[in-house]
Amino acid sequence: MGTSRGAACWLLPFMLSAALAQTPAARISIEPAAPGMPRRTLLGQDRFIASGITLDRLIAHAFETDPWKIVAPEWFQQSRYDVRADHEPGAGSAGRRAIGLGPDIRPALRGALTGKFSLVYHHETRQVEAWVMRLPGAASARLTPASPSADRGPAVSQGGTFVQLACKPCRFRHAVDSLRRVLGAELSDETDLGGVFDFSVMWKRGDPDSLIEAWREAAGIQLSREFRPAEVLVIDSAIRPDLEPPPPADACEAAPAIRGALDMLPAIGDYRLSYAERMGPRRDLARRYPYDLFVQMRLQETLAAMPHMTEEWARALDSYHKLENPVLRDLLVARLILPLQKVQSEKLLLGITEGTAEWPWAQLALAEWSRLHSPGDTARLEGHLQAFRRLCPESLAALRFAPAVRSPELSAGLARAAGPVLSRRVDGEAIAAYPLYWDALLAADPDAAPARIRADVARLRFLNRLADPGWLHTLCHGYGLLQDAASCTALQALAPPARRPAEVASGDRLKSKETAKAYLAAIERHPDLDDEALPAALQVAEYYVRAGAGRDYVRELVARGIATAAGREEFRRLSDVPAHSAAAEAAIAAAYRRGKALLESLD
Repeated sequence: MGTSRGAACWLLPFMLSAALAQTPAARISIEPAAPGMPRRTLLGQDRFIASGITLDRLIAHAFETDPWKIVAPEWFQQSRYDVRADHEPGAGSAGRRAIGLGPDIRPALRGALTGKFSLVYHHETRQVEAWVMRLPGAASARLTPASPSADRGPAVSQGGTFVQLACKPCRFRHAVDSLRRVLGAELSDETDLGGVFDFSVMWKRGDPDSLIEAWREAAGIQLSREFRPAEVLVIDSAIRPDLEPPPPADACEAAPAIRGALDMLPAIGDYRLSYAERMGPRRDLARRYPYDLFVQMRLQETLAAMPHMTEEWARALDSYHKLENPVLRDLLVARLILPLQKVQSEKLLLGITEGTAEWPWAQLALAEWSRLHSPGDTARLEGHLQAFRRLCPESLAALRFAPAVRSPELSAGLARAAGPVLSRRVDGEAIAAYPLYWDALLAADPDAAPARIRADVARLRFLNRLADPGWLHTLCHGYGLLQDAASCTALQALAPPARRPAEVASGDRLKSKETAKAYLAAIERHPDLDDEALPAALQVAEYYVRAGAGRDYVRELVARGIATAAGREEFRRLSDVPAHSAAAEAAIAAAYRRGKALLESLD
């Protein structure tokens, strides 16, 4: 089954909360777990009670799936909650005691989870690494048959270093279910073994080789790991309600929970999602944490990649001007306008460093200013970079300046500082930093670098984040440095496509009325792709005039195209960088000329 998402998927929290409000009989409570309390889970048709349950297991119950089929941030496996879901006295379902959540408790629990954690999610089929159980060749299993009446069910012991699964005796399919839960992974049984058997298997915890050997020796069964298609629940974005207050603006790293929330933002280049689905969660997070520097910097990284989306720029600037912290306000404004307003951005940043010299992010922003507006002055760039590294020696943010650094000592220092940090982190920022780290490492120590790159690639590959374009890009960069193009190609074949829609990318988009309409519809779904010199509306208007079709619609398209050109050039036109302002004026003038010519052709 392919990806299935509505155009307003990011509105799910509000839609489901409304639906939940229509079922007053359900009572749901989800609170952070009380420390020191025993962990237990009690479920039935009319209730669900759990203490100390992790969020991923709670979601697995609510969505009728397995925890290992949930793609979510790391904090889902770390955060624990006390949950109670039942009915008010006198509700219609009272008195039922069948096993399993009832049809009204489960959707109520899903709605409560969606509202509390601002969940945005979808289901899709992915290639996942799974365990497969087979009988080798024509061999038979080394299992002792037993009478069905003797079935006692499997017993699992996980104390200490070893894990033991004992059937004394039990049905084989129940043993497979127990092993699946122990492994916390997908397990496919291809043995065709039925019936009841007496056997016991013991292996070393967390050691795949020990597991494989134990099952082969004790049960005559072959275990292997393969990629198999499986339907997974993907959490596109989530916000932790118990996030700690934002760190001070001079903090060197985001809080762990904020880092997890940032990792859950959908990739801005994943065009399987509409623009609203890709950008909406970013706006929501920025609105929720206006004073968190790391949340706002992530929003600015997105805006920098699409300078033509001026409404987004204006919205961000307006929110920054409302901040009560003047230093944070000036820093965020300066960082946002830095590519276009050379004089004003430098003035704001120098004002910050003169008043508070220990602000690391103002120093890093000045390094970015130097790279863009004074590229020949590497001494200035390296000075600001050194000042930042003195304040934040372990921050990965300095790595992005490595290609512009000319000092061999500074380049080697960047690589040395990043190595230990990357060894203990696998979040989105770290994964994006690996290519820069590898390049800096190769420049500093070309003999030792390949071994480290090879080890890093193997570790990252194990993460199996096929739907993450950043992870895929990083791995392919590493494979390229190792001259292993085949591995990159094989990985890309497994990954779901996230490229530009064919209606936008195709050279045939204006070959017929149908393709022209499809192109315009795709741009309406993805307005950030309307970034060519001539707006899409004017392109389609020109086609309609040439084809003699839809003449009444041409005037509307022309007006829309000219407004798009004028609006998206607003910030560039006001730029004090001559190349930007001149290009903006030329683009607006060209749109007016083309529009005027089209309207005259109709008369």
